Amino acid sequence: MRTETTEPNDYVFAMPHGQPFCESGMLQLAKKLRPNTKLTVHGFRSCFRDWCGDETDTPREIAESALAHTIGGVEGAYRRGTAFQKRRVLMEAWAAHCSTGTVVPFRREGDVIPRVEAA
Repeated sequence: MRTETTEPNDYVFAMPHGQPFCESGMLQLAKKLRPNTKLTVHGFRSCFRDWCGDETDTPREIAESALAHTIGGVEGAYRRGTAFQKRRVLMEAWAAHCSTGTVVPFRREGDVIPRVEAA
C-alpha cells in the first residue's frame, strides 16, 4: 500500500495524474476486477466499520470520523477537533489488516504500529 515513492498526502486510489478517482471510479474498478459479482463501493465502507467495531478497540467516534460521518446536535456543535492522529493510527492498522489479514488493536495517540509487509 505504501511504496518508497508514496507521499503522506497521496491518495490510496488515484488516477494516473494523481487526482482521486471520480465518484464512480471505485465501482468501475470493482466491476472490472470482479465482473460476475454484485458489488457496491458502500460495501468497502461497511467492511471497514464492521472491522473497527468487531476486531479493534477503536472508540466509536474515531471510527465514525474516519468514515467522514458528522456528529449533529449539541455534541456536534462543540466538537471541533479532527482526531487526526488517532485516525492516522487507525488507518495504519486497517492497512496492515487489508494487506496481511493482521488484526492490530487500536492504539492511543503516539503509539507506533509496526509496519507489516505483505507476503
